[in-house]
Parts: sequence; structure tokens; C-alpha cells
Amino acid sequence: MIAAKKLGPSDIDEQHMRRYVCIDPKAMQLHGPAVLAIEMLSADYNARFETLAHHRIMKEPRRYQTSHAGFLVVRHAGTPGAYETWVARHVFVRQYRA
Repeated sequence: MIAAKKLGPSDIDEQHMRRYVCIDPKAMQLHGPAVLAIEMLSADYNARFETLAHHRIMKEPRRYQTSHAGFLVVRHAGTPGAYETWVARHVFVRQYRA
């Protein structure tokens, strides 16, 4: 049996992400009714940003001393205004549902 290749932060694209619906009215007004997202540590998003920022529209990450749990999020997916960002888990779970 061949083991599946583990995806690195730069290997993830929209086909690997799940659609989440916004349940927070303020976030919905700012970012739209739904996003694509996948769990990702902040350190992994930082590495992704360093590798892909010149190819994609991405929000520059905050620089934390330690890595935090969260989500890689694509807002406005499928539109010309689409961009990637990282959202801390405690914020994401208050704003979105699968």
C-alpha cells in the first residue's frame, strides 16, 4: 500500500478546502455569505505567504512568537476580489459553520 503524500502549506488549493457559511452578521457584511477554508497553523500560513504571496492575493500574516491553531480562509472565492487570509480558530468558529 502506498502512503498518501502529506500536503505542505504551499500545496493546498481551493479543491482541498471546505465551504463554510457565515453566521455572524458583521462578518457577513464585510466578507460575504460564505468562505472556503481549511485548518492551518499560523506558522504554516506564514510559510505559505513567504512562498506564494507573489502568485496570489494574500493578506500578510501577523508574526506570532508561537504557532496558533486556525484556518486558511479564501474570502470572495470565485470572484476577482478573492484573497487568502488566516483566521484564528476561536474567531473562525464564532463566525462560520460548515
